[in-house]
Amino acid sequence: MTVLVRSTASSSACPRCLQPAKRIHSHYRRTVADVPSGGRQIVLSLVVRKFFCQTIDCPQRIFTERLPDLVRPWARTTLRFCSALETIGFAAGGEAGAELATLLGMPTSPATVLRRLKAVPTPVVETVTHVGIDDWAFRRGRRYGTILVDLQTHRVIDLLPDRSTKTAKAWFQAHPEIVVISRDRGTDYAIAATQGAPQAIQVADRWHLIRNLTDLLQAFLARSRPDVRQAGKEAEEAVVQDLRQEWRPIPIPATEQIRLSRRAGRLDQYTQVLALSEQGLPPKQIARKMGQPSERTIKRWLAQGAFPEARQRRKKRSRFDAYAPYVLKRWQEGCHNGTQLWQEIRALGYPDSSRMVNRFLEPLRKGFATVESLSRFSAKPAVWLFVQEPTSLSEAEQKEIALLCQSNPLIEAAYRLVQDARTYGSYSSRRAA
Repeated sequence: MTVLVRSTASSSACPRCLQPAKRIHSHYRRTVADVPSGGRQIVLSLVVRKFFCQTIDCPQRIFTERLPDLVRPWARTTLRFCSALETIGFAAGGEAGAELATLLGMPTSPATVLRRLKAVPTPVVETVTHVGIDDWAFRRGRRYGTILVDLQTHRVIDLLPDRSTKTAKAWFQAHPEIVVISRDRGTDYAIAATQGAPQAIQVADRWHLIRNLTDLLQAFLARSRPDVRQAGKEAEEAVVQDLRQEWRPIPIPATEQIRLSRRAGRLDQYTQVLALSEQGLPPKQIARKMGQPSERTIKRWLAQGAFPEARQRRKKRSRFDAYAPYVLKRWQEGCHNGTQLWQEIRALGYPDSSRMVNRFLEPLRKGFATVESLSRFSAKPAVWLFVQEPTSLSEAEQKEIALLCQSNPLIEAAYRLVQDARTYGSYSSRRAA
């Protein structure tokens, strides 16, 4: 959509002497892109006038009228078009910003978006009391500079052309109001902070604190490897012993769903019994009012003081029981292929299908998964488990952490200290934010 635009002002100020001029020299047209309307691209066709400057001593004899609220001189886009590109660029970057702007009806290139971002003036640093300093790469491996961040507003406040002690020291000396400096473990910034801001307290930043912690933790876990592997062997023997006593197959999903539904029904009844008991009703009246369960069951529930979980039923005899010792032996020897194990026991006389064998192998796989991870214990992957939030770990990873803590009291103490440090760091970050 093309919109014809004319200026209705009777005069225009000369850009040199700033004196108003009314005498028109000529007209010409400018084509300027504007922000879209209703998803359609907008192009402004500006009819611009040229004026004679009537000031005698002004060197500018002829000038073009300015439209400062709409477009800059010689620009091909309006001010609001540039502002929209800046907003999109800050939110999405160059490549993604250009794609988004094109979809919104403002076709442009990634280079233009980045150029608009670079044209945004940097705010002047006035007062900063808590500052973070670190290096950053203009071009990785070639040229590095220094970045300074206001730790209270979490915004970049300045970029220095290099990472030398002299440059950083001069910046600190220009800001005597600094109280706290957060830095890395390098000596250059340490010297600059000591000489440029002797009044400030120097602290290690959170990333390097966690880095120091993980380095020490990895060395500690590497020294504890014999204890962990010994605990893995003991856990493997415990799993084997449990399986020898009672080896149950994984229940069918439909059966498990029925069990959970029945449990939910009992839980609802138990909640109602507690509510009626708190109202002062005796078990006999509660049984009459609810209909189910019986008075005897209600008395037992109230005497237990906790939700009555259903007792596990006795394991039914299976034709797999005769072949279980052979399968367990082959599993410990390293054969974990269900089809191969089924073929071997079928040759020995097992009559059922491979599907039933896989149902019996499923608890075996789950039981040995964590134990095998302890046997293959390595300090570096374990550090990652230690520093993660417990709720973000999978069930297998949580079991592995529990076995690691059981293997050595010192490992358990280290895990608690790491979790305390991680929680305190997150709490401090939220308070600062």
